[in-house]
Amino acid sequence: MNLISRRIVLMASVAVISGCGKKEAPDPPVLRPAYTFSVAEPVQTMSRSFSGLVEAADGADLAFEVGGRVIEVIAEEGKSYKKGAELAKLDVAEFENQLSSAQAQMLQAQQARQRTSTLLSTGNASKSDMESAISAEKAAQSTFKSAQKKVNDAVLKMPYDGVIGSLAVDSGQVVDAGKPVLTIQGESGMQFKIGVPSDIVDQLKEGMKATVELGDLQDSKFESNIATIAPQPSENTTYPVELNFAEQDSRFRKGMDGEASLTFSNPKGAAIVVPISCVAKNPNAGEFVWVVSSEDGKTATVSRQPVKTGGIREDGTIEILEGLNPKMVIVSRGVHQIEEGQKVRLPGKP
Repeated sequence: MNLISRRIVLMASVAVISGCGKKEAPDPPVLRPAYTFSVAEPVQTMSRSFSGLVEAADGADLAFEVGGRVIEVIAEEGKSYKKGAELAKLDVAEFENQLSSAQAQMLQAQQARQRTSTLLSTGNASKSDMESAISAEKAAQSTFKSAQKKVNDAVLKMPYDGVIGSLAVDSGQVVDAGKPVLTIQGESGMQFKIGVPSDIVDQLKEGMKATVELGDLQDSKFESNIATIAPQPSENTTYPVELNFAEQDSRFRKGMDGEASLTFSNPKGAAIVVPISCVAKNPNAGEFVWVVSSEDGKTATVSRQPVKTGGIREDGTIEILEGLNPKMVIVSRGVHQIEEGQKVRLPGKP
């Protein structure tokens, strides 16, 4: 083999050796996509849905909120009355005596508080004496308001425009509080009737707006408002509530079932709410969420954040009492398949 041939063989060998030693770069790891939820400001209101039925706007029972002897029945069967019209009255002699007594006690308490205030300014009464006088005045005012309400409640008034359907009481008859004394037939056609539990009923007010969805008419939502709230619970311990539809629909039929959604102030105050799917639970770690931290907007690192939860709402959210602040971004799906410090890909990012 001549010199040129040996050089060719040597160069080929070096090329083969060099090619065998070269390593290709590994493919970048495939990051799991993470669906996220941005924590909003605390919610001041809450929504609840209640099952109910469409009923004809008649047969609504009216009752006195106090008991006593009926001295006058003004209402007549079949006659129309406007909202606020007087329908029947109870003997208020006893209630007025209680009101007069309560008014006198309130006046005495006011005068006692004023005297104590003067004595306190001259050093002849203690701070404790003043606090007692103020407390006594507030108690007397509360008693006066209660007595005044009894006098007012002794007059049964029309809750909305309608027609008297039937009378179940006569003058001279003694009735108990909450016992129906007449029925009214509304002029608004069909109503939606629901039952509300005792822990919610105090949040409701006449005229409050609601949205009704009917099972047989799933393509539509019907605006309504609260017409009446029963003062006494029914046999199943819920309070009957009647809703008037804002507009009547020819498709309404008695007995149609559905749900009424109402929004009102949260009795527990403002609360942060997140979808239930955001919250994970571990026997050792308790309840927690995964907080998403991202620098480039494409990938992110997740970290465990313990939380304290409150009530679960009917819209599929849960209240967060501790652990989260507005604008935090958390994982909203697959929270049980994530590990601490894991890197993830944000939705819609390559």
